[in-house]
Amino acid sequence: MPPWNALSPRSGTGIGIYSDAAWYASLGRKEEMVDPGILEELIVLPVRRKLAMWARLTVLHWLKDRFGSVPPDIEHRVQEITKPDVLWQIESKAACCPDLETFRQALGG
Repeated sequence: MPPWNALSPRSGTGIGIYSDAAWYASLGRKEEMVDPGILEELIVLPVRRKLAMWARLTVLHWLKDRFGSVPPDIEHRVQEITKPDVLWQIESKAACCPDLETFRQALGG
């Protein structure tokens, strides 16, 4: 009988996860090990980039819907933002700023 960890059907969670390398060996397999750096490169970073892209597009979309057009300088500055916390802040500003000049000031200039 294989050893079960805390996330086993016996623990009531309904998820069966074998946590012992000997169990994998008894099946003729090695326990799979994944380098966290590879996961970061292949999954986490592309997801972060995609989310940042969508956040920038959302900001520009809101500004265009609210004010009709977005000046090129504002559009360029929004496209340059990569930090998630800054994008989060300007999303809020884009949704509630009274005019484009106020939004421009919120961008830092």
